[in-house]
Parts: sequence; structure tokens; C-alpha cells
Amino acid sequence: MSILNALAARQEGFSLAELCGALDLHRSIVHRLMTVLESHGLVSRNPENGHYRLGLKLFELGSKAIAPLDLRERSRPYLTRLLRETQETVHLCVLDFGDVVNVEKMEPERSVRMASRVGRRYAAYCTTVGKAMMAELPESELDAILRQTQLKPITPRTVTSAEVLKAELKLIRARGYAVNNSEVEAARLAAG
Repeated sequence: MSILNALAARQEGFSLAELCGALDLHRSIVHRLMTVLESHGLVSRNPENGHYRLGLKLFELGSKAIAPLDLRERSRPYLTRLLRETQETVHLCVLDFGDVVNVEKMEPERSVRMASRVGRRYAAYCTTVGKAMMAELPESELDAILRQTQLKPITPRTVTSAEVLKAELKLIRARGYAVNNSEVEAARLAAG
């Protein structure tokens, strides 16, 4: 589990030597464990640089683990109520490390709606839902995400400083909601 957790925290993967250092284990032990994990598809090795990454078998197992939960189906009554109460587009998103993935969407009957789609991935640091989720993370998880995430300016208002983002997340926790101030799309102002 220590190996899998280490690989989960670093998208570019680890060389065998880096894993030995990160886990403080002897090379022969780590090599033997990696051979077993690789044979079961739990890790894979990049043929170009030899770095180990999480394997697709974990996705398969994870999919089977969450199938009984049926997140989308179980969330529909709550999304329906929120849609009815707000008459705004509502989303169900999951936090996937530094991104949010839209897994369900419901729209009001009116013609003005939010442009989004199920399955779309967004950077968490510049979306309302992403910031709301990040605000509730333990500090260690948030720090791990910020170490691996490049805070790129998508619009002139996108927060690109980890310190500024952390201050905003603290404010979000205190007031109980997040806002997006044209951080993903620049505001479109009507001319004249």
C-alpha cells in the first residue's frame, strides 16, 4: 500500500531508485514488490524512462468497488431538489486530485443555461466546485495537490499563487460557499 500511495501522489511516476528512497526500503525488496504488482497490472512501467506508475487494474477494481454505490443515481433526488429551489444549472462533480470531473448535470427549463457537459474535466483551483471541495481537504492533501498542480492563468483573474489560493480556501471554509470571478472564462460584457 505504501508503494501504491506513493505512486498515487506523483503523476510522472518514480524510478526504482526514487521509490527506494521515498519508502526507505532496500532495492531488492522494492524490485521484488514491483515485479509482483506489475504482474497483476496494479502498476505499469514506462518503457521509455523505466518509471513506475499506477496500473489500469486499479481503475478496473475501483470501478467495481463504486458500482454498487451508483453515485449518479443516488444523487439525483438531491440534484433535482437543488435545481427546483434555485432554477440554476446544477452539477455533481468528483475531485480527482487537482481536477474536478463533472459526472452529472441537470438544467432548468429556461433558455439561459450554463455551458458544461458530463465527463468534462476542469482544473479545480479555478472553478467554484473545485475550490469548494479543496477548501474542505485536510492540509496535507491540499499541499500534495498544490505541489503537483501548475496554477496557470486561464484568464487575467485566475489565481496563480498557492498562497493566495490557500487564503481564498480559508475564506470559503469560513463563509460556507465558493465563487468564480471569471477565472475560467473571461466575462462577456455587452457593448454599448
